[in-house]
Amino acid sequence: MTFTILAHDPDADQVGIGIATASLAVGGLCPFTTLAGDIVTSQAFARPELGLLVARMLSDGADMATIEQALTAADPHIGHRQIGIIHRDGSLHAFSGPNCRPWSGHQLAEGHLVMGNFLAGPQVLDAMGEAFRMSDGEPLAERLLQALEAGRDAGGQADALGRHHTERSAGVKVIGPGGIAGFVDAAVASTDLRVDMHDRAVDELRRLYTVLAKVPAYNALRSSRPTETPGLADWEAENMGEHKPPAARTE
Repeated sequence: MTFTILAHDPDADQVGIGIATASLAVGGLCPFTTLAGDIVTSQAFARPELGLLVARMLSDGADMATIEQALTAADPHIGHRQIGIIHRDGSLHAFSGPNCRPWSGHQLAEGHLVMGNFLAGPQVLDAMGEAFRMSDGEPLAERLLQALEAGRDAGGQADALGRHHTERSAGVKVIGPGGIAGFVDAAVASTDLRVDMHDRAVDELRRLYTVLAKVPAYNALRSSRPTETPGLADWEAENMGEHKPPAARTE
C-alpha cells in the first residue's frame, strides 16, 4: 500500500524519490541509496533485505539481468514485491510482482518512474506522472512532493472494497551533485525529509518542506565555509521569518 516516484533532474544533476504509504516509517523501510547516488525502493510486502541487496550489487557494478536473477534466487516471494531503481545517470528500472495487492503497477517515462500497490486504480499513477511533467522547471524536491500530492488527490490507497486508506508516513529524498568543490553554489545540495507517523502524512511533509526549505543552504555553508557561517540563532532570525522554529533552551 504505497505510491512512489523516482525521478531525475539532469539540469541540476539530481536524482530523487518521493514515497507515501499507510504503513508507518516508510522512509526507513523502503528506500536505499548507494555511495554513487543510485536510489532503490523495495516495497509491497516490503522486505528491506532486497533493497539492500540491490544497492550492494549496484555498487559492485552488477548489471540488471544479474540483479534480477539474484532477487529471484534470494526471495521465494518475489512475486509479492515491487522494486524500483533510478541510477545516478537517470536510467530507470522497475518490477511489479504479479501477486502484489491490487491495484498495482508501474509506469516509466522520460526522466521519471511512478509505481504503487494497493491503490485506488491506475489514475493514481497517471496523476503523479502528469503532476511531475507539469511542474517542469521547479526544484526536484518540489516536483516530487507535487507528485505525491497528486497521487493522494487521485484516490491514493484503497482496498478491494474501495475503502480509502490515508497516508500515515511519507518522505522525499533528493541526492545532489557529487564532489565537494562548489558545494555551496549548487541549487540544493540535498533534501531528506521524513514523516514517520501522522494522520495526514503528505500534508505534514508539505509543511516540513515549507518550513525547512532554506535549511540545506545553511548546512552547505556550514560544511564548506565554517569561518563565514553565522550562528544558528542569528541565521534563523534573518532567514526563516514566520517559519522560525522555537529557540533552543539552555538549562
